[in-house]
Amino acid sequence: PFVSTDVGGCRELLYGRQGDEFGNAGIVVPVMDTEKISGAIVRLAGNPLLRRKLGLAGQARVSSLYTFEKCVESYREIYSRFDEQTVLRKASIGRNRI
Repeated sequence: PFVSTDVGGCRELLYGRQGDEFGNAGIVVPVMDTEKISGAIVRLAGNPLLRRKLGLAGQARVSSLYTFEKCVESYREIYSRFDEQTVLRKASIGRNRI
């Protein structure tokens, strides 16, 4: 299990998306809130059953949703949205700025 601040995709990774049945895999706290960060760490340190429950949920989420195959498919879908001419045009615009 992890303690994370609420930045980027951390909330989604630890709490899941809507319809995600895996459960919480950690604790998300506000950015720069040292009291809540330390409180979450102490909570996990003192509760082995909670650590186990969150760890199992995280392991299940990652092994199900974050596989190599799904990562590759995700990139394929992103790249399929661009035709070759658009990509080449954008690449040449970036080169001219250097």
